[in-house]
Amino acid sequence: MQSLMIMLALLTARTDVGALPASGVAVKCLDETGLQFVTTTNRDWLLVRRGRAAFRAELVGGCPGMGANRIIARRNTQGRLCVNDLTDVVDPVGGMNHGQCRIGRIEPVTVPRGARF
Repeated sequence: MQSLMIMLALLTARTDVGALPASGVAVKCLDETGLQFVTTTNRDWLLVRRGRAAFRAELVGGCPGMGANRIIARRNTQGRLCVNDLTDVVDPVGGMNHGQCRIGRIEPVTVPRGARF
């Protein structure tokens, strides 16, 4: 019974984006073509995927508005996600804005197989 409880805890455990190993040097901007934002339970980091590549973007000072059932909305018309860009945290159903977050360091990371966010 105890081993079953341990296995369930491991299966439901979330991966900490901040603990992922960097797989290259930090970049100043990412082209938004093909980017997929993955909201994480950690309010200090945003996981961004482009194809098979993954990047973590630091949310400077944390992002207190980030939470379950909220999305990142960007108004940038440059077509790039860059350091110091501001993002809005929005409730997708009601449209209520829950604050802004600033993008910090952006670096490629290695995401282990089976990681959950």
